[in-house]
Amino acid sequence: MRPVTLFGGLLVPTILMACTMTDPVTPPNPADLCGASTLQTLIGGPVSAYDAKTAKGAVRIIPPGTAVTMDFSPDRLNIETDAKGVVTRVTCG
Repeated sequence: MRPVTLFGGLLVPTILMACTMTDPVTPPNPADLCGASTLQTLIGGPVSAYDAKTAKGAVRIIPPGTAVTMDFSPDRLNIETDAKGVVTRVTCG
């Protein structure tokens, strides 16, 4: 029977660990899941400037005082307006 040396005993696990290591995956930015980051130019303009046909998913237009659900849906676009219909905030959720 051949004795296992310290170097030989550590070499195999080290090689196996190197084979399983991968680069960490960067999670997507939540602001980008619904496209809100590309729609920030709407802020300050009329909500009518938003073309709903370009929506990737659900869209909520939220005037002041409107009741909305509190559930978080990262692919849903929220467009908040003031009383005059001017966009004040564009977020996902």
